[in-house]
Amino acid sequence: LAGSRTLLLGGDHALTLGALRALARQHGSLGLLHLDAHPDAADGAAWGTDIHHGTWLRQALEEGLLDPERILQAGLRAPRFDADELAFLQAVGVRMWTPADLRDPLLALRLKEDLAAVGRGPAYLSLDLDVLDPSLVPAVAEPVPGGLSLPETLRLIHAARQWPEPWVGADLMELAPTLEGAETSARVAVHLALHLLA
Repeated sequence: LAGSRTLLLGGDHALTLGALRALARQHGSLGLLHLDAHPDAADGAAWGTDIHHGTWLRQALEEGLLDPERILQAGLRAPRFDADELAFLQAVGVRMWTPADLRDPLLALRLKEDLAAVGRGPAYLSLDLDVLDPSLVPAVAEPVPGGLSLPETLRLIHAARQWPEPWVGADLMELAPTLEGAETSARVAVHLALHLLA
């Protein structure tokens, strides 16, 4: 299995924590490119459990699975941000980008630098489908208007190809097949998965 990589397709974003635990045992602390509308770093008390789709990133950081200096979150825009969640991420050095930031030409060089930093060592790419605008992917657990377009999302995925080594693991999460628009959403998810593997 030398040189093999893991691609996880799902469901609940809390599953990412298990993938990170397994890969960190093999590779040490990982970089993370996290494409999501939500930061997923809430304290477990907010949800009544430490392992939840809204807490997995905090848990991974607290367990030492991730190198906080090599984490970039892109597409963040959810109104439910908790001040403690953002303060926690800022304190550990996570780079956070909103859709407006990603589109600002004055920040293009900074974005390129932040993306490159993720790949300075073994890295993981996690894509929550709600990073895209719900007009493109409606069947997700927590859709948030104002998301990324398909070309914007693909540019971020393709940026990982510039890393010195390919990502060691990736996932595409939060497809909700029982919700309205599931077939359209699944088609977009398959397209993104193929680009992850390309």
